[in-house]
Amino acid sequence: MSILGKIKRQTFRWLPDTNFVNLIYSEIGYFRRFGRFANVRDPRCFNEHLMRLKCSDEMRRPLRTFISDKELVKHFVRGHLGEGYTPKTLAILRQPEEIEHYDFPPRFAAKPAHGFNDVLIKKGEAVTPADRAAMRRWIRENYFNRGREPQYRFVEPKVIVEEFVGDDDIVPVDFKVYCFHGVVRFIEVDFDRFRSLRRDLFDAEGQPLDIEFLFPRSGRPLPCSELLPELRRIAETLAANLSFVGVDLYVVGNRILVGEMTSTPENCNATFHPVEAGLFLGRFFERPPGSPE
Repeated sequence: MSILGKIKRQTFRWLPDTNFVNLIYSEIGYFRRFGRFANVRDPRCFNEHLMRLKCSDEMRRPLRTFISDKELVKHFVRGHLGEGYTPKTLAILRQPEEIEHYDFPPRFAAKPAHGFNDVLIKKGEAVTPADRAAMRRWIRENYFNRGREPQYRFVEPKVIVEEFVGDDDIVPVDFKVYCFHGVVRFIEVDFDRFRSLRRDLFDAEGQPLDIEFLFPRSGRPLPCSELLPELRRIAETLAANLSFVGVDLYVVGNRILVGEMTSTPENCNATFHPVEAGLFLGRFFERPPGSPE
């Protein structure tokens, strides 16, 4: 992180968590990224719509906090879909001492249940003192302070340890299914996430979109296209009561697993190429005529 970014985070850390303060913070970050302020009064592009949502009362609903917790979201998934749709939880570590003394299995994935981006994957390698130190840092951090995303502020700090769900030692392809007003509108697929990330976008029917979203495209077709109807069913079932959400899914064999649910992807600072793609995707935030409130 740049020195200016650290100063900004420390300055806003002590300011109240209000929609107005969070909007100011978000606008500063947006200006630094794009050289202009976002128009949240009359949003047009994807990021502007998302910023208005981030700085609204909807993001403070208990449901948003609940589904942002990687432990609790599994209860949400189970209540809507039944058993067998999430990776097996091996442990929940709530204190630094538990991290220090926990006997990790040979293969697992560990994440801060109260945060984002950080992950530790082991496929037979030993857990090092540096690994344990990183997890202890996760517990000490309130991820709200990274980007003023309200849904993370009151999530209990903890580390969730899950089974490694890949085939052999291969991390599964990551599907992010974006739902607007309960309907799938486009799908992001991340290939080779931990080696040389390539990202492709597809429409709801699985057709490729000529859009680059933060990372170069791979040009590959939609994986597991025969499972697309089930991917859509799962995502739309979970997104039914939300104006917008991204549902993260993994396909392992014929199993579809829900990893997490994301309310504000890239914290409203995603870059698209061509730039007109942001306008195209932004239209999906508009409520379809006749849709329920």
